[in-house]
Amino acid sequence: MGKGSKKNSKSGSNASTPKCICDHPFKCSCGNRPERPSRGHMWNVETQEWGGKGHKQKGGSGQISQKATSAITTSVGQTTIAQWQRLPSDLLREVCKKEKRPPPKLKCLTSMQGPYYKYRCIIQDAKESKRGGEHDIILIPSNNKIENEEQAKEEAALLGLLTLTPKIPHERKLPEPYRTTWINAVEASKNNNNGAGKIKKSSSVASMEDEKRGGNKKNAASSNSSKLPPSSSFTTASAATASSMLVNSTSYATKAEKRQQQLSKKLEKLAKIRKYEAVRMANRNHPVFLSASTRKRIETLLRADVDESVLKALMEEEEEEEKKAQEDDDEEESTRG
Repeated sequence: MGKGSKKNSKSGSNASTPKCICDHPFKCSCGNRPERPSRGHMWNVETQEWGGKGHKQKGGSGQISQKATSAITTSVGQTTIAQWQRLPSDLLREVCKKEKRPPPKLKCLTSMQGPYYKYRCIIQDAKESKRGGEHDIILIPSNNKIENEEQAKEEAALLGLLTLTPKIPHERKLPEPYRTTWINAVEASKNNNNGAGKIKKSSSVASMEDEKRGGNKKNAASSNSSKLPPSSSFTTASAATASSMLVNSTSYATKAEKRQQQLSKKLEKLAKIRKYEAVRMANRNHPVFLSASTRKRIETLLRADVDESVLKALMEEEEEEEKKAQEDDDEEESTRG
């Protein structure tokens, strides 16, 4: 009888407690849910109890699932960007944010109508409150023949990434053709740092040949398009392409680097001048001191038109000087004696 009474008491307590109507696994708005034991527990609506830790990828830890989106193609550069990829300008903005810098400024230096575009990238110093400081990074790509505006802008941003974070593998997030441009720029910088200097002539010649072939293809395409009837004629902007040489137009990036280069050149020039002066002073002619009569005699002997009378007069003058010198010596000796 006692066992049956216990069972009846349990059933009565379950019937008396109100049920929780909320569907959220963690939050309750009706107030009928008991206190949550820990942050890892999840509410089970069917059993009306707190269960164990839920699966982290299915919302147990509060994460929100993201749906995959299709790739996007830019209108200007015709670049296909996947969901996990970023443009160089976006990556540069993220890097500046991590380093507590203001957003980079990308400005077009040429006319917006083309045919060639050129951009400038300015990265402000993190320690300065305004632009124009000595350590502000100013970068302009050396390539002046870029027909696509997006390519010119993103290559300037790639220069900024190469200056700030050259060792980070940004090629994992970059779409084509900027991924190839980044890899070529990193390889070129490694070769320069290793003392290889400029890129091999064979590669440069091959790149020039490729450019020529590309130019011939463009000319052929333009000639074919000119032959088409006016109804089918249309104009399309050229898509962005990968560049093999992404280099800054100047050898310095900041005003401080420019001043340091000028100072080093000045010091090298002064060192050369000091070395030249030291050699000249070490190899100069030995000074010789002559009297007026001997100098005059040497001058007359070196001349081609010298008379005998002049020579006799010079000899007499020398004899008189010698006599005077002997007389002076005799007088000194007599005074001493």
